[in-house]
Amino acid sequence: MAGGETKVLVSVDNSDISERAFKWYLNTFHRPNHKLFLCHVPEYWGDVQRMMSPARIQELIDETNANTKGIEVKFSTISAEYGVSAEFEALRGQEVWNEICNQAKKIHADVIVIGTRGMGKIKRTILGSVSEGVLHHTHVPVLIYKE
Repeated sequence: MAGGETKVLVSVDNSDISERAFKWYLNTFHRPNHKLFLCHVPEYWGDVQRMMSPARIQELIDETNANTKGIEVKFSTISAEYGVSAEFEALRGQEVWNEICNQAKKIHADVIVIGTRGMGKIKRTILGSVSEGVLHHTHVPVLIYKE
């Protein structure tokens, strides 16, 4: 990282907080020597296969793929507006935090940037928090954007 290329992994989704976190990173921390990787973990439909018809599952998968493509276009457009190139990858898996951590290992990320909605303690305990999962399970620095 010192003096060379810094690999930055930014986790993105379709939320306003994700867009604000990305723009905040670009305005505040991005440097010319940063190589930017964007990742998104689409909804996981593996657990519902026994509960829905194959046609409905395919419909959900198609919607998810279209949503993922929209996210890629949105964040690629923002990157271009800032004059920055970024590689986008849709990750597949059940645990979002785990997929982000695995992607960080795969690309040898130097830092992970992620937004958080700042859920309360009870809601976070029940639902879990992607940013907390990443923070506690990765071995690289994590920059968490919270408003």
